[in-house]
Amino acid sequence: RRVGRGRDGDTVTRAPSTRSTASDTDGFIKEIFGDISSGNIPPETIASRAILAPRNEDVNEVNKTAIDMFPGQETEFLSVDMSTDPEMGHLLVPEFLNTLQPSNLLASPPISCV
Repeated sequence: RRVGRGRDGDTVTRAPSTRSTASDTDGFIKEIFGDISSGNIPPETIASRAILAPRNEDVNEVNKTAIDMFPGQETEFLSVDMSTDPEMGHLLVPEFLNTLQPSNLLASPPISCV
């Protein structure tokens, strides 16, 4: 794989142990984390691994696919659209807060964490 859009001639080669053989996102997630749907993966295993992606939209796709693999019913936690900081509260109005899209949260105001 070339770095710098192939203009500078640098090449990045990944070690064989870091190459994926998965053909889709589901397979890639299982390769990294194991069978999440079994419910038998220790939380420490999940917390000690990561999938990196170059764009937030790729991260969102991988996160949604992984969340859908977990067993049981999902619970959604919604954000609060106000600041508790008395000095900054007048600057952090709901209209501004709802434009933010943190890469690890789903993008729909109010921001949700599943």
